[in-house]
Amino acid sequence: MILIFHILEKLTGRVKNDLPKYILSNTERDKIKADAVVTKDFEPQNEDYNFSEGLETLAEKVKTILEDTAPKSIPFPELDENPALFDWVQKGIKLHEGETECKFCTKTLPQNRIKDLNSYYSKKLTEIQDSIANTQEKIEAEKEKLKITFPDKKNLGGGFQPDYQKAIDNYSETAKKYKTQLSILEKDLKRKSSDYFNDIPVTEIEIISFKEDFKEIKKAVKAHNDWLAEFDDNKKKALDKILNHYVAEYLQAEDYNKKESDKDEAVTIISNINSKITTNKAEKLALEAQLKSSVKGQKELNDILEILLHRNDIKIEIKNDIFTLERSGHPASNLSEGEKSAIAFAYFLTELKALRNDAPPKLPNTIVFIDDPISSLDSNHIFQVRSLLQTFFKEENYAQLFISTHNFEFFSVMLDTNLFGSKNKDTNGNKRPLYFIKRNDNNSSEIKKLPLSFSSYKSEYVGLFHTIKEFNELADKEDFTNLLILPNAVRRFLELYIL
Repeated sequence: MILIFHILEKLTGRVKNDLPKYILSNTERDKIKADAVVTKDFEPQNEDYNFSEGLETLAEKVKTILEDTAPKSIPFPELDENPALFDWVQKGIKLHEGETECKFCTKTLPQNRIKDLNSYYSKKLTEIQDSIANTQEKIEAEKEKLKITFPDKKNLGGGFQPDYQKAIDNYSETAKKYKTQLSILEKDLKRKSSDYFNDIPVTEIEIISFKEDFKEIKKAVKAHNDWLAEFDDNKKKALDKILNHYVAEYLQAEDYNKKESDKDEAVTIISNINSKITTNKAEKLALEAQLKSSVKGQKELNDILEILLHRNDIKIEIKNDIFTLERSGHPASNLSEGEKSAIAFAYFLTELKALRNDAPPKLPNTIVFIDDPISSLDSNHIFQVRSLLQTFFKEENYAQLFISTHNFEFFSVMLDTNLFGSKNKDTNGNKRPLYFIKRNDNNSSEIKKLPLSFSSYKSEYVGLFHTIKEFNELADKEDFTNLLILPNAVRRFLELYIL
């Protein structure tokens, strides 16, 4: 079974890329199949069938005989008119040499009778008669030469039998024509036997040749012999060809190439999934390890969450090493955006604390970026967030700290802390810079230093008013430092004014 599977796999790999090339027509399939299953039950056959054709030579000989004549010194009309008598007398002369009586009727022979008959039956006549007899024998011999014993067609391979039989049939037809011409010659000789003393016209005959017939017979037999000589190789080739045909035909009927393509795609997907599973397992182990370490910070996380929400109904619980979020002892659902933000921010600060408490601490090499921590929180939470940040980052045990916000009030209260206030300076005594992000008209943005007016006032409204008033009082307005942000300042001032 394993061997058969291996052979099918090999054949499939050979034919699948060009199935129509290997699929045979019904006629060709049947022929190749016959060649593939045939057994070597045959023997080589004689290829040399030929003989020297004597028809033309015999025709020339007959023509000569018919044109030849025997002289008659003494006339015997009764012999001329009676062929049977002619032959009987000719044979009886030799019996009466030196006799005076007829051996048949016992009557006395006329004087000079034998002499006169010998003059009538001349030596030339005998030569003509001998030539006729000799030529007739040659004609019979020529007929016998036609009786050639050819191999039975069953002795040839099935694929060669039709051509061989056709060649034999053609030979038989040619032999009939050949014999017909020989019969014409025989009839001419018979006519001459009835008239030795006159020139007889020759009957025209057709010169028949067996050259093409023998050529076709030899060709068919030689094909059989060559096939036997190459039998093993040819059978192997036919077997390969018919197997290729059946496999290609099956693959085409089963739409194999599409199925194989689908299979390869599925294998790729499975491989990717397995790779993802392996990656996820590693990430899961890492997260589990991280989760176990985070259990230690569960209290800190819930404390921060209580500060942010002003209540303690929502808590983080850890059960079986898995975080669960509960509201009043039940799984929490339908959280508001503010609650979600508070939970995320509490977890973020707890993770930072874990980095600080690692051995060795990782926080000193960490860049911390906090993006608008009061997003989705109302104004009541501004001071809680400010207090948490100021308390957590009161010690400068971090690489860098960035805090971004859209809320001017939050920005203002953060300026009162020792993180970004006027007293906050770096180790070189330089005041830490403040920046804002300006959106350009070409769908791009750029970071610029924050104008002094924004960090000099506690109220956004007062700061905006200061910027607009400063611009209005300038004589040369093109040199205004905050010219680029003036449109946004006017828009925001108007929003706050009408609010």
